[in-house]
Amino acid sequence: MENRTLNLFDLKGRVCIITGAAGLLGPKHAEALLDAGADIALIDINKDKLTDVGRQLSELYPQSRIICCVVDITKEEDVKSATESIVSKLGKINVLINNAANNTAVTKNDSAGFTRLEDFPIEVWNRDIEVGLTGAFLMSKYIGRHMAASGGGVILNIASDISVIAPDQRIYRKPGLAPDQQPVKPVSYWIIKTGLIGLTRYLATYWPDK
Repeated sequence: MENRTLNLFDLKGRVCIITGAAGLLGPKHAEALLDAGADIALIDINKDKLTDVGRQLSELYPQSRIICCVVDITKEEDVKSATESIVSKLGKINVLINNAANNTAVTKNDSAGFTRLEDFPIEVWNRDIEVGLTGAFLMSKYIGRHMAASGGGVILNIASDISVIAPDQRIYRKPGLAPDQQPVKPVSYWIIKTGLIGLTRYLATYWPDK
């Protein structure tokens, strides 16, 4: 991480929440918000990684309030308690970024037996949906309720271009493997990102005046 000042817009006095804050994109979202002057609450289920990210950001942005919350966003009571705790510590919530997702990167070590549709494990499917969709729903339910009752706010769902286009699995191909042995981006990734667009549309028309 490196400190930088963009000054593209001003979020001073705003409180922003980021889920999946200790993952690949979470710290980058945090830096952008902190550059704009926001105070942030970092949410992740991985305590060690979250602590490390929180420490690094606190060193880079000592003028901002930064809190870390270890939360399983797939559990409703955890989300409810986290919402109450963040409001208690930071006074309000203005922005929610639903960023959390399981790792769906296709690596050189992935096997066709894990990623291809015919053999994709139901346990992985269920967990991916829990984190990517159910987690975003629960966070929106409790944070959105707070913001709607407190003068408004913003819910930003991190989707992808693949939420509106068909998958091109050719980019994951490995040389020398038969077509039915090629690894692919898991089906759960496309379903989750498409679902997040649907959630966004629903929220936009559910709280249009908020």
